[in-house]
Amino acid sequence: GLFTDTLIVINNSTNSPQLKIAVRGRAVYPGITLPASLDFGDVAVNNSKTKAVTLKNSGSAPLQLFGYDQPAMPFELLNPVIQTIQPADSLVLNLKFTPTAKISFSDTLLVFHNDYPHSPGRLILTGRGIQPQLSVPDTLSFTTVPGTVQNKNLVITNSGTDALTISALDFQMAAPFALVSAPTGFPLSIPAGGT
Repeated sequence: GLFTDTLIVINNSTNSPQLKIAVRGRAVYPGITLPASLDFGDVAVNNSKTKAVTLKNSGSAPLQLFGYDQPAMPFELLNPVIQTIQPADSLVLNLKFTPTAKISFSDTLLVFHNDYPHSPGRLILTGRGIQPQLSVPDTLSFTTVPGTVQNKNLVITNSGTDALTISALDFQMAAPFALVSAPTGFPLSIPAGGT
């Protein structure tokens, strides 16, 4: 904000025994603008997704970045830049998420800077690891009368959280079992929760 006051100089001058000088000054300060959170969404296990966030100096003085407290894996800050950001300028931070399991992950990136009432800046990171899961019955039981035929369906289910790709099916059966029909057009994709 703007501050004003008056400096009075008392002296023995005959023409101006009391000299008044107006003084004024404006306080300048840095201001950090950083999103509160960054969600990577669903990412296949052992795959990576990179996202960017913009850190901006919304104040009227230079914003000095002192350092970062890196989040734990599977999150990673790719460009931990230490620099001074001038007013109205910004810096792009690149972050990577590489889930290692079929669970949800959360952590926080801390940014240390000279906007002291708001330091450190906090960016909450979230993401979920997804993975397909092939589910089939352990056995197919047939109960038939000799001389008759009984057909049964083998249902393949994706009980995971990511699409399941089937590149081929290999049926090795001997009489009296026989394959009646099978899917064609490989590869086949079964969505999460689908059959």
